[in-house]
Order: sequence, then structure tokens, then C-alpha cells
Amino acid sequence: MSIHAFGATYEGVDVSPTFLQLGVACSGWRPSSPSTASGSPFDGEAPFIEAAMRAIKTGDIAVIKSFSPGSGLRIKGVGIVTDARPHDVSPANGYPVGALHPGWPGMGIGVKVRWTWPDVQDGSVHWKMGTVSDRGGHVRTGTIYEEYGPEVADQVIELLLDPIARQ
Repeated sequence: MSIHAFGATYEGVDVSPTFLQLGVACSGWRPSSPSTASGSPFDGEAPFIEAAMRAIKTGDIAVIKSFSPGSGLRIKGVGIVTDARPHDVSPANGYPVGALHPGWPGMGIGVKVRWTWPDVQDGSVHWKMGTVSDRGGHVRTGTIYEEYGPEVADQVIELLLDPIARQ
């Protein structure tokens, strides 16, 4: 089981509540078109991010995060990936993105997640870890990454499993 962290700021807007409400974690980037024999399987707007999405497995842990070197890591959501098949999170696939963000065509490529923490879905709750001593800051600024830091993993698992930490 791996921990995959997702940034949730699109054009300066915190879309954490949208991830929580729709039961998804997304990249924000347009997905690839169906691959062809001569084309790359990752021809979307962000091929490296799309490749990272394809490394996610059902049963992995998903985390909504925000990170800045000055204020550190904030965890905004923790859940279990229930369907790791990357897909376009858009109205064309039954997601009411327009109702949550009028005029937006979609949330980009995403996976389905059962969010278990927090209990509220309005984006008002977060867990502030602050600075982490493992020097992983250069990775945590990214859109999506696999979390390897033991301090962070311990806190994520605590939020996932411990009902007292959820309150």
C-alpha cells in the first residue's frame, strides 16, 4: 500500500471541498487521448503527472495536501482509493463539476476515493503538520507525488484509523 498526495489548488482556488464531495482525487490536467500504436500513451497536458496517476492502485491511501516551504504541510483529506483507473472527472462522465464551479469544464484526470477524514466536506478542516524534518519539501510542492516520509505517513495513518484524531 502506498500513500499518494494530491495538491488541490486550481487557478488559485482551493478545490479540496470538490474532491471530498465528488469522492475523487484529481491532477487538474487534461487526460490523454486513447493511445495509438504510433503515439505516446501519455499525450495529455502533463505526461509525468499522468504517469504518476497510473501508478496508483486500488487500496492505496490518498491525501489532499497543501504545502509551502514557509508554512509547511497541511493535510486536508485522507481516504482509500476505491477505483484506481484514471478517468476524466467532468460532466461528460457524470460529475456535477459545473454546479460546484460554474464554467469549469472538469477537474482533470482523477481516481475515485472514499474519503474517511475529515467528516466535513467544506474544506474548513485541515491537519497542520508544519515543517517536516525529512527534507522532502522539494517533492511536496508538486501536484501529485508518492509520500515516503515516515513522519507524514504516521500522521496520515493516524488520521485514517484513529477516531480520536479525526475529531
